[in-house]
Amino acid sequence: MIQEFIGKFHPLLVHLPIGILVLAILLKIINIRQKNAAISQLMPTILLIAFVSSVLSCLTGYLLFDSGGYEAELVEKHQWSAIILTIFCGLLYFLRSYTLVQQLGWIMLAMLLIITGHLGGSLTHGENFLALSSENTKSKKKTISNIQEALVYQDIIEPILQEKCYTCHSSKKQKGDLRLDTQDFILKGGEHPNCLVPSDANNSLLYKRLILSESDEEHMPPKGKPQLEAKEIILINWWIAEGANFNKKIKDLKQNAEISGILNSFGQEESQLPTIPTNEVEAANPKDIQKLKDLSIVVTPVGLNSNYLMVNMTGNKKINDNTISEVLKLKDQLVWLKAGDILIGDAGLKTISELKNLTQLSLNQTKISDKGLENLAKLENLQSLNLTQTDITEKGLLSLKALKNLKNLYLFE
Repeated sequence: MIQEFIGKFHPLLVHLPIGILVLAILLKIINIRQKNAAISQLMPTILLIAFVSSVLSCLTGYLLFDSGGYEAELVEKHQWSAIILTIFCGLLYFLRSYTLVQQLGWIMLAMLLIITGHLGGSLTHGENFLALSSENTKSKKKTISNIQEALVYQDIIEPILQEKCYTCHSSKKQKGDLRLDTQDFILKGGEHPNCLVPSDANNSLLYKRLILSESDEEHMPPKGKPQLEAKEIILINWWIAEGANFNKKIKDLKQNAEISGILNSFGQEESQLPTIPTNEVEAANPKDIQKLKDLSIVVTPVGLNSNYLMVNMTGNKKINDNTISEVLKLKDQLVWLKAGDILIGDAGLKTISELKNLTQLSLNQTKISDKGLENLAKLENLQSLNLTQTDITEKGLLSLKALKNLKNLYLFE
């Protein structure tokens, strides 16, 4: 539909008036402190461009909202603040010869720009998008004293959806016309009705979208959002396969050894063992980091003011048993390594075994074998290991018994 198509230009157009108005406010401040004839002559043109682009943003924003998928109350606040902002922008341009309008108008313009931007950010990224740390705002998972008496949906599945899915699929926002915050809405689905197909996880979009590659446009949660842990995906698959009942207790559903192990972790306090070493380390050589980036590998610090690093090469087909040796240049700083779906085998594991500070390692969808897994027994600090969708067998896992700090081992498929 042409209306919906035009509305999709709003996220693109909306940044134009924001940038122009920020520039205008900065120039106005400079001009107040030190009179500048060039700024005074340029200001009307800047305001006119800002006004026109604000009008276009309002129009496309209205069309985007009219196409559905957003919580009405929050959109209405954003909509009216944007309209008032546009009006003040127009007043500053058309009544630029009136001193009183100029004095009050600029103050109001700055305040409205902050309010409108905040409301728009809340619509797009969730109401807590300005929180300083996702760790600080993340609700602490409760410890369940008797896991078998817990309710599967209310105590296990719903908290996962609340933490990872409600930002885009709740009463506040409904991407794809989908809400996941109540039983009725989950069963109803969104644009695609088969969100949940009881007893058939493979045909339930709620599960299918989770296991797509993170680079896939249909993968959920979207790239850049907090992702589900492997054990959370396994639990959702299990819940759906067992009938997706919203009222049953855990003891009422069939559980294999894998499911029982994951469920039991909800009845235990999380270990306080840090995933980042407490001792300080020198910063890595920027040239070594750049060599990895040249191979399309993501290298980021694990935290503010930390020299320890996370390396993500997931799905990078440039990485094989030879090229993975580049990470050894960061072996003192590297603590988290995501190496899933790359072209490495046992020779690559031999290289990884030299990364002594690793605490988290993902090797899902690789060609490693039981023999190569023996190399990982050297990683004394390893706490989390993902071996999903590999050919590792129970026999191979025995070589990991020496890893005393290993607390999470993922073996799905």
